[in-house]
Parts: sequence; structure tokens; C-alpha cells
Amino acid sequence: MASVVSYVLPPLIAYLAIRKFVESKVKEECELFQ
Repeated sequence: MASVVSYVLPPLIAYLAIRKFVESKVKEECELFQ
């Protein structure tokens, strides 16, 4: 079980971090263009 978690967790964390980063960037862009 632990091996599955260690295999799945890093990509999941990376995906969430990238998504959060992209969302903050998009929010900044939207504020700039208003």
C-alpha cells in the first residue's frame, strides 16, 4: 500500500501545485485586463 501512495502522491502534488500556480496567474491576468 505504501508503495502505491509513494508512486501516486508526487505527481498529484505536482499537479495541484501547478494548477494553483496557473489559477493565480490567470487571476492576475484577468485583473490586469479589466
